[in-house]
Amino acid sequence: MSAVVVMSAAPIALTPSASTLPSPSPSCASTALSARGRNVLFLDVDGVLSPFGDRAFAPRCMAELVRVVRASEALIVLSSTWRTSSYTLRAVNERLAAVDLAHCFDVTPQLAGLGAGDTRVMEILQWLGSAAGQGVRQWVAVDDMNLAWKHEQTMRGHFVRTLSHEGLTAANADEAMALLAFTASPQ
Repeated sequence: MSAVVVMSAAPIALTPSASTLPSPSPSCASTALSARGRNVLFLDVDGVLSPFGDRAFAPRCMAELVRVVRASEALIVLSSTWRTSSYTLRAVNERLAAVDLAHCFDVTPQLAGLGAGDTRVMEILQWLGSAAGQGVRQWVAVDDMNLAWKHEQTMRGHFVRTLSHEGLTAANADEAMALLAFTASPQ
């Protein structure tokens, strides 16, 4: 995997990642493990599992997530802002457990100093470059934010965009599964 170089007029402040913060209970599965040889799903919550105007963790969206994770055997890495507090991370893990999915494998690091879409993409790329992300078989980010807007080349073949008011649909899930099944270019 090639190194990612970020050049910005404003300095990028790195805040401690979840792996260096005290672990909430229940926390991520383990940040000491590697995702080598595994599929990874970078997951947003608002607008994906929790459509705007609908209930949090809408059952239909959770059912589609279950379908993707089971079909692809993907590990979930939380890229959502829900990763930033022990309360919301615990809520995500409880909802995953309620549908018989494993807790989040890990969370992306928290970066500051870039626009929201830029930050999310850079956080994903930094995680992929970390020890935990080395050798990932294939990855996909599922988000309602347009991560491809400034990063079309990087996100091509790795991004499924949901509509904020619909959340994760069957069509989105099918697209994510197809991207995770494609292995010609693991990263």
